[in-house]
Amino acid sequence: MTVTDIILIHGAWNRGACYDAVVPLLEARGYRVHAPDLTGHTPGDGGHLSVVDMEHYTRPVADILARAEGQSILLGHSMGGASISWLAQHHPDKVAGLIYLTAFLTAPGVTPETFVLPGEPNRGTPHALDLIQPVDEGRGLQADFSRLERFREVFMGDYPGEGMPPAEQFIQTQTTVPFGTPNPMEGRALDIPRLYIEALDDVGIPIAVQRQMQKEFPGPVAVVSLPASHAPYYSMPERLAEAIADFADAPAEYRQTATAA
Repeated sequence: MTVTDIILIHGAWNRGACYDAVVPLLEARGYRVHAPDLTGHTPGDGGHLSVVDMEHYTRPVADILARAEGQSILLGHSMGGASISWLAQHHPDKVAGLIYLTAFLTAPGVTPETFVLPGEPNRGTPHALDLIQPVDEGRGLQADFSRLERFREVFMGDYPGEGMPPAEQFIQTQTTVPFGTPNPMEGRALDIPRLYIEALDDVGIPIAVQRQMQKEFPGPVAVVSLPASHAPYYSMPERLAEAIADFADAPAEYRQTATAA
């Protein structure tokens, strides 16, 4: 099967519209591009309290995979990394490659929470944790958008505009389901080519944490580094789109050049 589609999956507290600047650039390379909202991220769909599990959370993407004529490239940003790992395990024949954009690439059996909470060296995202608080008996995590300057510094330090991106690109409260779900990948899913796009200036997920996840993953991971903060789709959409399209054009070649940590 040939690669026909690229699916861009947002992270926590975001919506698919965060990729608005990237989508047309990839379409110009000839791909069908999708940037859906995950379950609980669309106004009126029940919100974070409606999310049952990862199958339910990622269902909008699974539906796109089912309709695609060929194979798809999945990109997950930040917590979206947990989503693409889940989808690769359950739809391996439909996925040609996985791109982790400064994302949670945890080893099989390991939860993203392991790298969010402080603990062993190269673990913990303290600056991000400072801007969220648990709500609804731990079923949700609420972002503090009132601290605008700090929020920008942590999550989009090189955002080129004034203030914040459009409010419709965000949600206030995020389900905790992906944080606590172990990576289920095994078998064929582990053979899917992987690319990790590092954000060297990321404050939300520091580069040391990004590289620790790459190191602990049991298999080869190709790496591209961008001099960007946590949200390269805002600050350098052209360079990001180029990295995505280059991988989508020949994911198998990336598997051959990737190295195990």
